[in-house]
Amino acid sequence: LLHLSSAPTPSPPTVPKKVPAIAISTSQIATAARDSAPSLSPTPLPTAFNGLGHSTFTCLDKDGDGYGVGPGCLGPDADDNDATVQTAAQAIAKYGSMAAFLRHLGYNPKNIYYISAATNSPSGNDSNTCKNSVSTPCATFGHVRTLIHPGDMVMWRGAGTQAAPGYSETLYPIGGSSTTSPIIYMAYPGEKVWMRGTNLGQTSMNFNDVSYFVVDGLAATHGESGGCFGGGTSSATTTTSTCHDVIFRNVETGGGCGDGGIDPQNGIQNWTIEDSVLR
Repeated sequence: LLHLSSAPTPSPPTVPKKVPAIAISTSQIATAARDSAPSLSPTPLPTAFNGLGHSTFTCLDKDGDGYGVGPGCLGPDADDNDATVQTAAQAIAKYGSMAAFLRHLGYNPKNIYYISAATNSPSGNDSNTCKNSVSTPCATFGHVRTLIHPGDMVMWRGAGTQAAPGYSETLYPIGGSSTTSPIIYMAYPGEKVWMRGTNLGQTSMNFNDVSYFVVDGLAATHGESGGCFGGGTSSATTTTSTCHDVIFRNVETGGGCGDGGIDPQNGIQNWTIEDSVLR
């Protein structure tokens, strides 16, 4: 039952003698009354935003050792869940071998193919046998691409900066055969790998119609056309994805990435992007 009645005639509002003032800080909101207008000083903004672990706006650092992903970090972190392990040498000392450390990270590659820039020591040479030999790396992914199979890993040694990338080669990766047998494209633990496309402005990695692969720790720049990492299902009309079951982790992009740091396009399925700084 709804009872309707006319509203009473309102009384004119009274003007309060005291005006409420609100002071806001990062820890509390307090209300006080003041007889006169207070002299307010603004609360300064925080200098850094703490996210995962000890992360800030410019450094994704989960374990608080200062190393992680992003331009504000001291450097890349071999294991961002262990504050005692920042380099491959520390990882191998702790776990006994590179293979054992990779298993700790969740990787169990059948083979590892190493690539190193000309400015490194040892430098890469495509005449080398770079399969499972960090001391005799190859020079280009174009060569290594002809050697790898599902379940393998390609690992780049650190080289370059965002302004002067150590690798200038557009990568056309191949995919694995299943979620348990992907191909892994990875930076050497604890080393920064900066890359760009063969031509300035070209994407660093074109993964059109590629599935079952992982990208871990690579950094890309100057991908104005198609993003720094870009691709998807090349057909815009098909109902079947040809770019699925893909993981990007610990990736950094910056310095002109056009359509985006990672630019997934048509028909992608089962994608994961985690612990990455894209700018």
